[in-house]
Amino acid sequence: MVLVQKNMKEQQNQIQELHKKGDEASKKKADQIQTDMMESMNTMMKANLKVMGVSMIVFLPALWALNEWYSKTPVVLPFDFLIAHRGGPFFIWIEIGTVTTWLWWYIAVSLTASIALGFILKQLKIEQ
Repeated sequence: MVLVQKNMKEQQNQIQELHKKGDEASKKKADQIQTDMMESMNTMMKANLKVMGVSMIVFLPALWALNEWYSKTPVVLPFDFLIAHRGGPFFIWIEIGTVTTWLWWYIAVSLTASIALGFILKQLKIEQ
């Protein structure tokens, strides 16, 4: 993935240099490079959607099952927290409170940890 991003960055730099030249041949070359970039991005998006579709088939039923098993077990937090509640099959409301379920606690902690870890890695320039 990093290699693809570097390649895209190089192509973007080439396009900028070609646009600075301003002649017709350079513009055609820049358009060709841009078309190639769009095709490669389209291919990557299709591959990502396939992976996401397969993972949703696996993870959504698993998360649903975990929610059913652990939804009756409350987690009492020592601080106020945004809590999502189900008010029916299609209705969810959010409030601030200190009691949540294990599934929502897991989602909140994993989301917070991934954002914090991404920020730290970006600051350390480990992941680009």
